Amino acid sequence: MSLSRCPRCGELFARERYEVCAKCRNEENERLDLIKRYIDSHSDASVEEMSKISGLEPDEILHYVRKGRLLAEEFTALEITCEECGQKIVTGRFCKQCRERLAKAFSKILSRIKFDKNK
Repeated sequence: MSLSRCPRCGELFARERYEVCAKCRNEENERLDLIKRYIDSHSDASVEEMSKISGLEPDEILHYVRKGRLLAEEFTALEITCEECGQKIVTGRFCKQCRERLAKAFSKILSRIKFDKNK
């Protein structure tokens, strides 16, 4: 745990696993809940519509989709793609195949590093 300044409001807070203070996190959760309720009856809503009703910037909404706090499959107007191959995905940054390929590549690199250290 470390002391950090909240990037949203500037308040100091004990940072454990969240990027923002508890007050800002609660506000984010309320906005995300509002978006989720709106999506339930407006699955074809655009990111701009969701931005207007929630007060979140479009980039913030996409950030939450990539982090898995909102799923693109819940609303048809939003489409995100794998940063590696461009395949349509519903959350995160990479599709399953690219995640697996990247994990294997990282694993090989780590094995090489451990092998070199043991020489």
